[in-house]
Amino acid sequence: MSEATFDFSEDELLDEACREFFLPFLMISVEVMMDEKEFQMNWHIDAMCHQLGRIESGDITRLIFEMPPRHFKSLGTSVAFTAWMLGRNPATEILVASYSLDLAEKHARDTRTLMNSTLYKRLFPNTKIKTDTKLEITTTSGGIRKAVSIGGSVTGFGADLIIVDDLMKAGEANSEAELKRVRDFYDEVLVSRLNNTAEGKIVVIQQRLAESDLVGYLREKNTFNVSSFPVIAQIDEIIPLSRGDTHVRRKGDLLFAARQSHDDLEALRREIGETAFSAQFLQNPTAPGGNRVRWSWFGQYDFEPSREMFEFVVQTWDCGFTEQPTSDFSVCMTWGFREGKWLLIDIIRRRLAFYELLAAALAANQRWKPDKILIERAANGYALFSNMFQKPELRRRLIEISPKNTKEERLEASTSEIEAGKFLLPVAALWLPIFEHELSRFPVGKYDDQVDAFSQFVEWQRYPARYENGGRQGRPKIGKRPSIRRR
Repeated sequence: MSEATFDFSEDELLDEACREFFLPFLMISVEVMMDEKEFQMNWHIDAMCHQLGRIESGDITRLIFEMPPRHFKSLGTSVAFTAWMLGRNPATEILVASYSLDLAEKHARDTRTLMNSTLYKRLFPNTKIKTDTKLEITTTSGGIRKAVSIGGSVTGFGADLIIVDDLMKAGEANSEAELKRVRDFYDEVLVSRLNNTAEGKIVVIQQRLAESDLVGYLREKNTFNVSSFPVIAQIDEIIPLSRGDTHVRRKGDLLFAARQSHDDLEALRREIGETAFSAQFLQNPTAPGGNRVRWSWFGQYDFEPSREMFEFVVQTWDCGFTEQPTSDFSVCMTWGFREGKWLLIDIIRRRLAFYELLAAALAANQRWKPDKILIERAANGYALFSNMFQKPELRRRLIEISPKNTKEERLEASTSEIEAGKFLLPVAALWLPIFEHELSRFPVGKYDDQVDAFSQFVEWQRYPARYENGGRQGRPKIGKRPSIRRR
Protein backbone atom coordinates (compact mmCIF):
# COMPACT_ATOMS: atom_id res chain seq x y z
CA MET A 1 0.00 0.00 0.00
CA SER A 2 1.55 3.29 -1.07
CA GLU A 3 1.96 6.16 1.39
CA ALA A 4 -0.40 9.10 1.04
CA THR A 5 1.28 12.31 -0.09
CA PHE A 6 0.17 15.84 0.54
CA ASP A 7 1.21 18.68 -1.70
CA PHE A 8 0.50 21.98 0.01
CA SER A 9 2.03 25.21 -1.21
CA GLU A 10 3.64 27.65 1.21
CA ASP A 11 0.73 30.04 0.65
CA GLU A 12 -1.79 27.36 1.58
CA LEU A 13 0.13 26.48 4.73
CA LEU A 14 0.31 30.15 5.70
CA ASP A 15 -3.41 30.61 5.10
CA GLU A 16 -4.19 27.63 7.30
CA ALA A 17 -1.93 29.00 10.05
CA CYS A 18 -3.77 32.34 9.85
CA ARG A 19 -7.11 30.62 10.30
CA GLU A 20 -5.87 28.62 13.27
CA PHE A 21 -3.64 31.12 15.12
CA PHE A 22 -4.10 34.82 15.76
CA LEU A 23 -0.44 35.90 15.49
CA PRO A 24 0.07 34.95 11.82
CA PHE A 25 -3.35 36.39 10.97
CA LEU A 26 -2.39 39.68 12.60
CA MET A 27 0.96 39.78 10.81
CA ILE A 28 -0.53 39.11 7.39
CA SER A 29 -3.40 41.56 7.85
CA VAL A 30 -1.25 44.49 9.01
CA GLU A 31 -0.81 45.74 5.45
CA VAL A 32 -4.58 46.01 5.03
CA MET A 33 -5.13 47.75 8.36
CA MET A 34 -2.26 50.20 8.37
CA ASP A 35 -2.23 51.46 4.75
CA GLU A 36 1.04 53.31 4.24
CA LYS A 37 2.04 53.38 7.90
CA GLU A 38 5.18 51.50 8.84
CA PHE A 39 4.66 48.50 11.11
CA GLN A 40 7.38 47.21 13.43
CA MET A 41 7.05 43.84 15.10
CA ASN A 42 7.97 43.57 18.78
CA TRP A 43 7.78 40.80 21.37
CA HIS A 44 4.90 42.48 23.27
CA ILE A 45 2.64 42.04 20.21
CA ASP A 46 3.39 38.32 20.27
CA ALA A 47 2.57 38.29 24.01
CA MET A 48 -0.76 40.01 23.28
CA CYS A 49 -1.59 37.46 20.60
CA HIS A 50 -0.80 34.58 22.95
CA GLN A 51 -3.18 35.88 25.60
CA LEU A 52 -5.92 36.65 23.07
CA GLY A 53 -5.56 33.12 21.74
CA ARG A 54 -6.26 31.88 25.26
CA ILE A 55 -9.40 34.02 25.30
CA GLU A 56 -10.59 32.53 21.99
CA SER A 57 -9.96 28.96 23.15
CA GLY A 58 -11.76 29.55 26.46
CA ASP A 59 -8.62 28.82 28.47
CA ILE A 60 -9.28 32.17 30.20
CA THR A 61 -12.40 34.37 30.12
CA ARG A 62 -11.17 37.60 31.74
CA LEU A 63 -8.13 39.51 30.51
CA ILE A 64 -6.60 42.94 31.14
CA PHE A 65 -3.89 44.56 29.02
CA GLU A 66 -2.14 47.50 30.70
CA MET A 67 -0.21 49.24 27.96
CA PRO A 68 1.06 52.74 27.13
CA PRO A 69 -0.49 54.68 24.24
CA ARG A 70 0.54 54.03 20.62
CA HIS A 71 1.61 50.43 21.13
CA PHE A 72 -0.84 48.65 18.79
CA LYS A 73 -3.31 47.63 21.49
CA SER A 74 -6.48 48.96 19.83
CA LEU A 75 -5.65 47.99 16.26
CA GLY A 76 -4.54 44.56 17.41
CA THR A 77 -7.48 43.88 19.71
CA SER A 78 -10.53 45.97 18.79
CA VAL A 79 -9.95 45.59 15.05
CA ALA A 80 -7.89 42.52 14.07
CA PHE A 81 -8.97 40.23 16.90
CA THR A 82 -12.68 40.91 16.40
CA ALA A 83 -12.32 40.20 12.68
CA TRP A 84 -10.43 36.96 13.39
CA MET A 85 -13.05 35.84 15.90
CA LEU A 86 -15.82 36.40 13.34
CA GLY A 87 -13.74 34.56 10.76
CA ARG A 88 -13.36 31.51 12.97
CA ASN A 89 -17.01 31.59 14.03
CA PRO A 90 -19.24 33.93 11.97
CA ALA A 91 -22.06 33.55 14.52
CA THR A 92 -20.01 35.21 17.30
CA GLU A 93 -21.60 38.25 18.96
CA ILE A 94 -19.06 40.91 19.90
CA LEU A 95 -19.48 44.23 21.73
CA VAL A 96 -16.65 46.79 21.57
CA ALA A 97 -16.84 49.77 23.95
CA SER A 98 -14.73 52.93 23.56
CA TYR A 99 -14.76 56.31 25.29
CA SER A 100 -15.98 58.34 22.30
CA LEU A 101 -18.37 57.85 19.41
CA ASP A 102 -15.71 58.95 16.91
CA LEU A 103 -13.28 56.31 18.18
CA ALA A 104 -15.99 53.63 18.19
CA GLU A 105 -16.83 54.47 14.57
CA LYS A 106 -13.16 54.48 13.53
CA HIS A 107 -12.48 51.02 14.95
CA ALA A 108 -15.67 49.72 13.32
CA ARG A 109 -14.60 51.24 10.02
CA ASP A 110 -11.12 49.65 10.28
CA THR A 111 -12.68 46.25 11.02
CA ARG A 112 -15.02 46.64 8.05
CA THR A 113 -12.07 47.46 5.78
CA LEU A 114 -10.24 44.33 6.91
CA MET A 115 -13.27 42.06 6.52
CA ASN A 116 -13.97 43.41 3.02
CA SER A 117 -10.40 42.80 1.87
CA THR A 118 -9.47 40.11 -0.65
CA LEU A 119 -7.13 38.62 1.94
CA TYR A 120 -9.87 38.16 4.55
CA LYS A 121 -12.37 36.74 2.07
CA ARG A 122 -9.79 34.18 0.98
CA LEU A 123 -9.02 33.14 4.55
CA PHE A 124 -12.62 33.05 5.77
CA PRO A 125 -14.95 32.47 2.82
CA ASN A 126 -17.82 31.42 5.11
CA THR A 127 -17.89 34.78 6.90
CA LYS A 128 -19.99 37.12 4.81
CA ILE A 129 -21.18 40.60 5.77
CA LYS A 130 -24.97 40.91 5.72
CA THR A 131 -25.56 44.47 6.96
CA ASP A 132 -23.11 47.26 7.57
CA THR A 133 -23.68 50.54 9.43
CA LYS A 134 -21.36 52.97 11.18
CA LEU A 135 -21.48 51.03 14.44
CA GLU A 136 -22.64 47.53 13.46
CA ILE A 137 -21.37 44.79 11.19
CA THR A 138 -23.58 41.70 10.98
CA THR A 139 -22.86 38.42 9.23
CA THR A 140 -25.15 36.12 7.29
CA SER A 141 -24.63 33.56 10.08
CA GLY A 142 -26.10 35.81 12.76
CA GLY A 143 -22.85 37.15 14.15
CA ILE A 144 -22.29 40.80 14.92
CA ARG A 145 -19.63 43.32 15.86
CA LYS A 146 -21.39 46.19 17.64
CA ALA A 147 -19.52 49.35 18.67
CA VAL A 148 -20.68 51.56 21.52
CA SER A 149 -19.28 54.62 23.28
CA ILE A 150 -19.56 55.24 27.00
CA GLY A 151 -23.11 56.18 27.87
CA GLY A 152 -24.46 54.55 24.71
CA SER A 153 -27.37 52.12 24.77
CA VAL A 154 -26.98 48.39 24.18
CA THR A 155 -30.48 47.38 25.27
CA GLY A 156 -31.51 44.07 23.77
CA PHE A 157 -28.00 43.17 22.62
CA GLY A 158 -26.23 40.02 23.85
CA ALA A 159 -22.50 39.34 23.58
CA ASP A 160 -20.18 36.35 23.64
CA LEU A 161 -17.16 38.67 23.79
CA ILE A 162 -16.90 42.19 25.23
CA ILE A 163 -13.86 44.33 24.47
CA VAL A 164 -13.42 47.44 26.61
CA ASP A 165 -10.98 49.75 24.87
CA ASP A 166 -9.77 52.79 26.86
CA LEU A 167 -13.11 53.99 28.25
CA MET A 168 -11.60 57.21 29.62
CA LYS A 169 -9.61 60.14 28.25
CA ALA A 170 -6.34 60.88 30.03
CA GLY A 171 -7.50 64.43 30.76
CA GLU A 172 -10.41 63.13 32.86
CA ALA A 173 -8.28 61.02 35.22
CA ASN A 174 -8.56 63.54 38.07
CA SER A 175 -12.36 63.58 37.97
CA GLU A 176 -13.82 61.22 40.56
CA ALA A 177 -17.24 61.70 38.96
CA GLU A 178 -15.90 60.55 35.59
CA LEU A 179 -14.05 57.61 37.14
CA LYS A 180 -17.28 56.52 38.79
CA ARG A 181 -19.23 56.95 35.54
CA VAL A 182 -16.83 54.55 33.79
CA ARG A 183 -17.03 51.97 36.58
CA ASP A 184 -20.83 52.19 36.64
CA PHE A 185 -21.06 51.85 32.86
CA TYR A 186 -18.97 48.68 33.05
CA ASP A 187 -20.98 47.17 35.91
CA GLU A 188 -24.48 48.26 35.00
CA VAL A 189 -24.37 48.20 31.19
CA LEU A 190 -21.54 46.13 29.73
CA VAL A 191 -21.27 43.05 31.97
CA SER A 192 -25.02 42.51 31.89
CA ARG A 193 -24.81 42.01 28.10
CA LEU A 194 -22.97 38.68 28.31
CA ASN A 195 -25.02 35.83 26.85
CA ASN A 196 -23.45 33.43 29.33
CA THR A 197 -21.96 34.89 32.50
CA ALA A 198 -19.78 31.85 33.18
CA GLU A 199 -18.41 31.37 29.65
CA GLY A 200 -18.71 34.92 28.27
CA LYS A 201 -15.38 36.65 27.66
CA ILE A 202 -14.20 40.15 28.57
CA VAL A 203 -10.99 41.84 27.42
CA VAL A 204 -10.07 45.22 28.91
CA ILE A 205 -7.28 47.24 27.28
CA GLN A 206 -6.15 50.49 28.83
CA GLN A 207 -3.29 52.76 29.70
CA ARG A 208 -3.45 53.32 33.46
CA LEU A 209 -4.72 56.75 34.46
CA ALA A 210 -5.62 56.73 38.15
CA GLU A 211 -5.60 54.44 41.13
CA SER A 212 -9.38 54.03 40.97
CA ASP A 213 -9.67 53.78 37.19
CA LEU A 214 -11.48 50.82 35.63
CA VAL A 215 -8.40 48.58 35.65
CA GLY A 216 -7.66 49.40 39.29
CA TYR A 217 -11.29 48.63 40.12
CA LEU A 218 -11.22 45.31 38.23
CA ARG A 219 -7.87 44.28 39.69
CA GLU A 220 -9.44 44.32 43.15
CA LYS A 221 -11.93 41.67 42.05
CA ASN A 222 -9.07 39.18 41.52
CA THR A 223 -10.94 37.56 38.61
CA PHE A 224 -8.87 38.95 35.70
CA ASN A 225 -5.64 37.72 34.18
CA VAL A 226 -3.42 40.81 33.91
CA SER A 227 -0.73 41.43 31.29
CA SER A 228 1.10 44.65 32.14
CA PHE A 229 3.55 46.28 29.75
CA PRO A 230 5.33 49.30 31.32
CA VAL A 231 7.68 51.11 28.94
CA ILE A 232 10.50 50.41 31.41
CA ALA A 233 10.39 47.04 33.17
CA GLN A 234 9.95 47.43 36.92
CA ILE A 235 10.72 43.79 37.79
CA ASP A 236 12.28 40.72 36.20
CA GLU A 237 9.67 38.73 34.26
CA ILE A 238 9.35 35.67 32.06
CA ILE A 239 6.52 36.47 29.64
CA PRO A 240 4.77 33.71 27.66
CA LEU A 241 4.58 34.10 23.88
CA SER A 242 2.96 32.16 21.08
CA ARG A 243 4.14 28.66 20.13
CA GLY A 244 5.31 27.97 23.69
CA ASP A 245 8.12 30.55 23.50
CA THR A 246 8.92 33.04 26.27
CA HIS A 247 10.47 36.47 26.51
CA VAL A 248 12.81 37.19 29.41
CA ARG A 249 12.40 40.82 30.45
CA ARG A 250 14.87 42.19 32.97
CA LYS A 251 14.25 45.10 35.28
CA GLY A 252 15.10 48.28 33.37
CA ASP A 253 14.50 46.80 29.91
CA LEU A 254 12.61 49.01 27.49
CA LEU A 255 9.29 47.83 26.10
CA PHE A 256 10.04 48.83 22.50
CA ALA A 257 13.68 49.84 22.24
CA ALA A 258 13.51 50.21 18.45
CA ARG A 259 11.00 53.03 18.84
CA GLN A 260 11.83 54.71 22.16
CA SER A 261 15.21 55.11 23.85
CA HIS A 262 15.90 55.92 27.48
CA ASP A 263 16.62 59.51 26.44
CA ASP A 264 13.27 59.71 24.60
CA LEU A 265 11.42 58.45 27.66
CA GLU A 266 13.25 60.79 30.01
CA ALA A 267 12.31 63.73 27.80
CA LEU A 268 8.70 62.53 27.82
CA ARG A 269 8.76 62.22 31.60
CA ARG A 270 9.90 65.83 31.94
CA GLU A 271 7.29 67.00 29.45
CA ILE A 272 4.18 65.37 30.96
CA GLY A 273 5.29 65.15 34.59
CA GLU A 274 6.14 62.31 36.96
CA THR A 275 2.55 61.47 37.94
CA ALA A 276 1.23 61.16 34.37
CA PHE A 277 4.33 59.28 33.19
CA SER A 278 4.13 56.79 36.07
CA ALA A 279 0.48 56.10 35.31
CA GLN A 280 0.29 56.08 31.51
CA PHE A 281 3.73 54.73 30.67
CA LEU A 282 4.81 52.69 33.72
CA GLN A 283 1.26 51.45 34.45
CA ASN A 284 1.73 52.56 38.05
CA PRO A 285 -0.73 55.35 38.89
CA THR A 286 0.62 56.80 42.10
CA ALA A 287 -1.56 59.46 43.61
CA PRO A 288 0.12 62.78 44.55
CA GLY A 289 1.59 62.48 48.02
CA GLY A 290 1.92 58.70 47.82
CA ASN A 291 4.85 56.40 47.22
CA ARG A 292 6.66 56.71 50.56
CA VAL A 293 8.44 53.41 49.85
CA ARG A 294 10.19 52.56 46.59
CA TRP A 295 9.62 49.08 45.19
CA SER A 296 13.28 48.99 44.14
CA TRP A 297 14.29 48.92 47.83
CA PHE A 298 13.13 45.32 48.12
CA GLY A 299 15.30 42.39 47.14
CA GLN A 300 13.90 39.32 45.39
CA TYR A 301 13.95 35.56 45.74
CA ASP A 302 12.89 33.00 43.13
CA PHE A 303 12.10 29.74 44.92
CA GLU A 304 8.96 28.20 46.39
CA PRO A 305 9.18 28.71 50.17
CA SER A 306 8.53 26.01 52.76
CA ARG A 307 8.72 26.16 56.57
CA GLU A 308 11.90 24.12 56.91
CA MET A 309 13.83 26.69 54.83
CA PHE A 310 13.62 29.31 57.57
CA GLU A 311 15.36 29.78 60.90
CA PHE A 312 12.51 31.89 62.30
CA VAL A 313 8.98 32.73 61.11
CA VAL A 314 6.74 35.64 62.14
CA GLN A 315 3.11 36.31 61.30
CA THR A 316 1.69 39.82 61.59
CA TRP A 317 -2.07 40.47 61.69
CA ASP A 318 -4.06 43.64 60.96
CA CYS A 319 -7.73 42.79 61.47
CA GLY A 320 -10.88 44.33 60.03
CA PHE A 321 -14.31 44.25 61.67
CA THR A 322 -16.59 42.27 59.34
CA GLU A 323 -16.94 40.47 56.04
CA GLN A 324 -19.06 43.32 54.58
CA PRO A 325 -17.89 44.90 51.28
CA THR A 326 -17.44 48.28 53.01
CA SER A 327 -15.25 46.85 55.79
CA ASP A 328 -11.46 47.02 55.89
CA PHE A 329 -9.60 43.86 54.93
CA SER A 330 -8.10 41.51 57.47
CA VAL A 331 -4.47 40.92 56.55
CA CYS A 332 -1.89 38.37 57.68
CA MET A 333 1.68 38.56 56.42
CA THR A 334 4.08 35.69 57.02
CA TRP A 335 7.79 36.51 57.08
CA GLY A 336 10.65 34.02 57.23
CA PHE A 337 14.23 34.72 58.36
CA ARG A 338 16.94 33.16 56.22
CA GLU A 339 20.62 33.98 55.73
CA GLY A 340 20.33 37.37 57.40
CA LYS A 341 17.26 38.52 55.43
CA TRP A 342 13.52 38.57 55.99
CA LEU A 343 11.51 37.01 53.16
CA LEU A 344 7.80 37.70 52.65
CA ILE A 345 6.42 34.21 52.02
CA ASP A 346 2.63 34.60 52.21
CA ILE A 347 -0.20 37.14 52.46
CA ILE A 348 -3.80 36.53 53.45
CA ARG A 349 -6.05 39.49 52.56
CA ARG A 350 -9.79 38.97 52.90
CA ARG A 351 -12.87 40.52 54.45
CA LEU A 352 -13.79 38.06 57.19
CA ALA A 353 -16.42 37.64 59.85
CA PHE A 354 -14.84 36.82 63.21
CA TYR A 355 -15.38 33.05 63.04
CA GLU A 356 -13.75 33.08 59.57
CA LEU A 357 -10.90 35.24 60.87
CA LEU A 358 -10.18 32.83 63.71
CA ALA A 359 -10.28 29.84 61.35
CA ALA A 360 -7.90 31.62 58.93
CA ALA A 361 -5.49 32.46 61.76
CA LEU A 362 -5.43 28.89 63.04
CA ALA A 363 -4.94 27.54 59.51
CA ALA A 364 -2.09 29.99 58.87
CA ASN A 365 -0.49 28.93 62.15
CA GLN A 366 -0.82 25.27 61.18
CA ARG A 367 0.69 25.87 57.76
CA TRP A 368 3.72 27.99 58.70
CA LYS A 369 4.22 27.19 62.42
CA PRO A 370 5.33 30.74 63.25
CA ASP A 371 7.60 31.47 66.21
CA LYS A 372 5.79 34.75 66.86
CA ILE A 373 2.31 36.02 65.97
CA LEU A 374 1.81 39.81 66.11
CA ILE A 375 -1.80 41.02 66.43
CA GLU A 376 -2.79 44.68 66.49
CA ARG A 377 -5.22 45.77 69.24
CA ALA A 378 -7.88 47.10 66.88
CA ALA A 379 -11.17 45.95 65.31
CA ASN A 380 -11.41 42.13 65.62
CA GLY A 381 -7.77 41.96 66.74
CA TYR A 382 -8.87 42.09 70.40
CA ALA A 383 -11.08 39.03 70.05
CA LEU A 384 -8.58 37.17 67.86
CA PHE A 385 -5.82 37.58 70.43
CA SER A 386 -8.09 36.53 73.30
CA ASN A 387 -9.34 33.41 71.52
CA MET A 388 -5.89 32.30 70.44
CA PHE A 389 -4.52 33.05 73.92
CA GLN A 390 -6.81 30.30 75.26
CA LYS A 391 -4.71 27.72 73.45
CA PRO A 392 -1.67 26.85 75.61
CA GLU A 393 0.48 25.89 72.63
CA LEU A 394 0.03 29.38 71.14
CA ARG A 395 0.17 31.52 74.27
CA ARG A 396 3.93 32.17 74.34
CA ARG A 397 4.01 32.98 70.65
CA LEU A 398 1.40 35.75 70.76
CA ILE A 399 2.31 39.43 70.92
CA GLU A 400 -0.41 42.06 71.17
CA ILE A 401 0.55 45.35 69.52
CA SER A 402 -0.82 48.75 70.55
CA PRO A 403 0.40 51.33 68.02
CA LYS A 404 1.40 54.66 69.51
CA ASN A 405 1.86 56.71 66.36
CA THR A 406 -0.12 57.41 63.17
CA LYS A 407 0.03 55.04 60.21
CA GLU A 408 2.18 57.53 58.29
CA GLU A 409 4.62 57.95 61.18
CA ARG A 410 4.95 54.19 61.61
CA LEU A 411 5.81 53.60 57.97
CA GLU A 412 8.08 56.64 57.85
CA ALA A 413 10.05 55.21 60.78
CA SER A 414 10.49 51.99 58.80
CA THR A 415 11.84 53.43 55.56
CA SER A 416 15.53 53.25 56.52
CA GLU A 417 15.14 49.57 57.40
CA ILE A 418 13.42 48.87 54.08
CA GLU A 419 15.91 50.88 52.03
CA ALA A 420 18.77 48.92 53.60
CA GLY A 421 17.64 45.87 51.60
CA LYS A 422 16.73 43.64 54.55
CA PHE A 423 13.41 42.53 53.08
CA LEU A 424 12.93 40.23 50.09
CA LEU A 425 9.84 39.61 48.00
CA PRO A 426 9.12 36.71 45.64
CA VAL A 427 9.68 37.22 41.92
CA ALA A 428 6.05 36.17 41.40
CA ALA A 429 3.07 35.48 43.65
CA LEU A 430 -0.65 35.91 43.21
CA TRP A 431 -0.82 38.34 46.13
CA LEU A 432 2.25 40.39 45.17
CA PRO A 433 0.67 42.93 42.73
CA ILE A 434 -1.99 43.93 45.26
CA PHE A 435 0.66 44.49 47.94
CA GLU A 436 2.71 46.60 45.52
CA HIS A 437 -0.40 48.54 44.51
CA GLU A 438 -1.30 49.39 48.10
CA LEU A 439 2.22 50.18 49.28
CA SER A 440 3.00 52.48 46.36
CA ARG A 441 -0.13 54.55 46.99
CA PHE A 442 0.15 54.92 50.73
CA PRO A 443 -1.00 57.11 52.48
CA VAL A 444 -3.45 58.45 49.88
CA GLY A 445 -4.64 55.10 48.51
CA LYS A 446 -7.99 53.52 49.16
CA TYR A 447 -6.64 50.73 51.38
CA ASP A 448 -3.76 50.54 53.86
CA ASP A 449 -4.31 47.25 55.74
CA GLN A 450 -1.25 45.55 54.24
CA VAL A 451 0.86 48.62 54.96
CA ASP A 452 -0.23 48.48 58.62
CA ALA A 453 0.68 44.80 58.90
CA PHE A 454 4.02 45.46 57.20
CA SER A 455 5.08 48.47 59.31
CA GLN A 456 4.01 46.58 62.44
CA PHE A 457 6.36 43.75 61.50
CA VAL A 458 9.25 46.07 60.57
CA GLU A 459 8.97 47.83 63.93
CA TRP A 460 8.91 44.50 65.80
CA GLN A 461 11.98 43.11 64.06
CA ARG A 462 13.92 46.27 64.93
CA TYR A 463 13.23 46.00 68.67
CA PRO A 464 11.80 42.54 69.43
CA ALA A 465 12.90 42.71 73.09
CA ARG A 466 10.44 45.54 73.72
CA TYR A 467 7.57 43.19 73.05
CA GLU A 468 8.72 40.23 75.17
CA ASN A 469 6.54 40.92 78.20
CA GLY A 470 4.25 37.99 78.52
CA GLY A 471 2.65 38.39 75.13
CA ARG A 472 1.32 41.94 75.44
CA GLN A 473 2.87 45.27 74.65
CA GLY A 474 2.59 47.75 77.46
CA ARG A 475 5.54 49.62 78.84
CA PRO A 476 8.53 48.35 76.82
CA LYS A 477 10.57 45.80 78.65
CA ILE A 478 14.19 46.54 77.87
CA GLY A 479 16.31 43.49 77.67
CA LYS A 480 18.44 41.30 75.48
CA ARG A 481 17.26 40.97 71.91
CA PRO A 482 15.89 37.43 71.57
CA SER A 483 18.06 35.16 69.52
CA ILE A 484 16.77 33.66 66.32
CA ARG A 485 17.14 29.97 66.79
CA ARG A 486 17.99 27.54 64.04
CA ARG A 487 15.75 24.59 63.44
